[in-house]
Amino acid sequence: KKRGVFMYKVSVPVMNRIVSRSDKEVLLNELKRLNAKRIFLSLDTYELDTKKRLKALSDLADNCNFFKEKGFDTLKILHNNAYRVGNISIAGTRGWFFDAESDADKKVVLREAGRLKMSIEAAKATGLEPVVFLHYPPLSRDRKCDEIYNVLVEEGIKRCYYGHLHGASHGLAMEGIWDGVDFRLVSADKLGFTPWCVIP
Repeated sequence: KKRGVFMYKVSVPVMNRIVSRSDKEVLLNELKRLNAKRIFLSLDTYELDTKKRLKALSDLADNCNFFKEKGFDTLKILHNNAYRVGNISIAGTRGWFFDAESDADKKVVLREAGRLKMSIEAAKATGLEPVVFLHYPPLSRDRKCDEIYNVLVEEGIKRCYYGHLHGASHGLAMEGIWDGVDFRLVSADKLGFTPWCVIP
């Protein structure tokens, strides 16, 4: 019930059920629990790379009368774009694994870096501070995804929030300022299932 903008990463199993079986009640219950005004969904499934799956999720979020009837009519998908929220502009993409060595993985990394750049450019066009949200961490204690990391640094991003690391993997997280970017892990279990305040 606090005012402000908060980051909370909805679990992948929950989102998979929604995409594959349109289990809208699952997401509705999560939204009610968070009592949020704006929700940004973080996803990391291979299936959502396809236009068919992405359109299905977009239709679910933007056009589903079920959610509108329940009072949630502002769900949006962040994809090659940006959204103004308060005094910042939300940008981001999924990202990818650090050890992307196969040709297929390398293509995904380059695509994700391109999507991130497009999203940041859209955020900058608003004239507000671009704040980046990723699913995969752009760096950890033992490795770094140069393609994603370099975009953040070159574009002068000051804040980057990410997820993916859970349980014992929290120890791999790099948090704090690196090359001018303040990185923060916001996986639900890392935060004790309490949303992180992005805008006080």
